[in-house]
Amino acid sequence: EHARDIETIIELRPDIVFINNFIDRRQVERLKEAGLNVFDLGPMRGLETLLPNIAQLASVLGLPGRGQALADQLVRKLDAVSAEIPDDQRRRGLYVGIHGDRLYGGTAGTSFHDVLLAAGLVDVAAEAGFDGWPAFTNEQLLSLDPPWIITNPGTERSLCRHPGFESLAACKAGQVRSIETHLLTDPGLGMLQAAEAVHAAVYGDGA
Repeated sequence: EHARDIETIIELRPDIVFINNFIDRRQVERLKEAGLNVFDLGPMRGLETLLPNIAQLASVLGLPGRGQALADQLVRKLDAVSAEIPDDQRRRGLYVGIHGDRLYGGTAGTSFHDVLLAAGLVDVAAEAGFDGWPAFTNEQLLSLDPPWIITNPGTERSLCRHPGFESLAACKAGQVRSIETHLLTDPGLGMLQAAEAVHAAVYGDGA
């Protein structure tokens, strides 16, 4: 399927193809072999890379001013999501998803972390020294014992039924919230909508 997608791109003959590090390098070589200009945006680590990426894209397109305006607007709107919540009143939580039989987080250095912060949460996984996309052991999650858990649809039920996890503070208090996967996994401009959704889920629409 991915090979067909690449061939479709080649048939379209775009002036430039923007990629990131999630694409298979063999597919990148195929694009280059076809004579297409390929611009690699590199890894995607939330705002740390998104803001420079916006500047790069705008520069390539010859619109640096619009790129800067877009980046500034995004930061301003993200900051505004939970601006009314004092630092000492921010709720504590983390993101965790279940893939197969493994628990995975999304913390410092990812868009998940930036979304949590913008939504008004303290990321307890980052606070404990985790970064990137850690594979949590059961013991680690129990030790972190977050008061709030953000996860994907469906996981909020199965997570708290996992042996031992019924003792998690978030499970005992009914404070596990699911956010649509397409929002949580968007490392781009969709981070704003994700932050708004997390904020509403944790603090309520009127917060």
